[in-house]
Amino acid sequence: MTSFQVSNPEAIDVTTIRKVRRRLIPFAMLAFFICFLDRANISVAALQMNGDIGLSPSTYGFGAGIFFVGYVLFEVPSNLILYRVGARLWIARIMVTWGLIASAMMFVQGTTSFYTLRFLLGFAEAGLYPGMIVYLSRWFPDQSRGRALSIFQTAAPLAAAIGTPLMSSLYGLDGVAGLRGWQWIFLVTGIPAVIAGVATLWVLTDSPERANWLTPAERSWLVGQLDADRRKNGHASESKLAHSFVNPRVWLFSFIYFLAVTGQYGLIYWLPRIVQDASGAGRIATGFLSALPWCVAVAAVLASGWSSDRWNERRWHICVPLLLGAVGLLMTSTYLDRPVIAIAALCLGAAGINAMVPPLWGQHALLFSGIAAASSAALINSIANFGGFLGPSIFGALTEVSGNARTSLLVLAGFLTLGGLSATLLTRPRDRHQA
Repeated sequence: MTSFQVSNPEAIDVTTIRKVRRRLIPFAMLAFFICFLDRANISVAALQMNGDIGLSPSTYGFGAGIFFVGYVLFEVPSNLILYRVGARLWIARIMVTWGLIASAMMFVQGTTSFYTLRFLLGFAEAGLYPGMIVYLSRWFPDQSRGRALSIFQTAAPLAAAIGTPLMSSLYGLDGVAGLRGWQWIFLVTGIPAVIAGVATLWVLTDSPERANWLTPAERSWLVGQLDADRRKNGHASESKLAHSFVNPRVWLFSFIYFLAVTGQYGLIYWLPRIVQDASGAGRIATGFLSALPWCVAVAAVLASGWSSDRWNERRWHICVPLLLGAVGLLMTSTYLDRPVIAIAALCLGAAGINAMVPPLWGQHALLFSGIAAASSAALINSIANFGGFLGPSIFGALTEVSGNARTSLLVLAGFLTLGGLSATLLTRPRDRHQA
């Protein structure tokens, strides 16, 4: 028995995972929280900004979505750079640059500057989300990965739940220092990204082998467990970069996630407007009401991650939430003139869309490792985020034509339905060699 072995492997299992979770998950959540806040802050700012700088529903929707054009163009290169130089350095770069651009959004004066800064924001932010997914997957063994990813994923709905009313409250600064309320929203939400980006250099560790904050026995157990998982899941045959681009599973993952993201960002960028139109509330009250669907989504994400780990099942944990999300948006469209029912239906829609994400990435982690994990995650996220451009753009164009959100919500529900049905084609990890 070496000095790294212990007599109670169950105890080292518990203590090691607890240490890793406490060290990495809170900061990863903070980074994603700020990231999500800075890409979605225009949904609150638009309540005043659109009138100030003359944006129609279609031009706003296009500008909201053009973020993802810049994001997609640099997604795969960014993740490959992260794989080469390490997560710590590259994530710090991503956060500092996007924070500066997010704050610079306060200077937009019309359509051209709006489109330009949204594009640059997406370009700067590219790689953070899939990079974090791959990074966390390197630290958590199979049996605890789903819950870890679900906790991380709650940062998105938490940002919407907490950030929406907080950002709405900044309208109270309207006129201070000669700035409009929407300008204060951009200024204040960009600063935390710069601060957290600098802190990344001291908080993150690139790999378990370098984790001096684990004991030698804990490092040995964790590295051994992760290696055992890779051997069990057959990663040796899937560790090449080229495999990511020819594997049909990558394209199926991409298609499902694309449909989900189309619905997700169509809802994110238009939710305050939907709530305001349904309830007739003012800007600050709309911010608080808009937080309700995201509060429900937090609980749904946690429940989905726990359940998918508990039953060791991913496919139906992707399919069922997407179909429930479609039902929620369909009900919202039907009862848009009845505020209580509409907001309850939005809660179901937001919960379903968000709950499918941890199981999807949990299944991805079972299939890929090394550079193939980094490249395939970036490719999946890149293709999916075309939906981030499509969803808000379609919503804005249809809303401008019809004069209300009913048709737009029906179209988003259709995307989610197709995504849920497509998820039934996913095979179980143990069947991977049959695909």
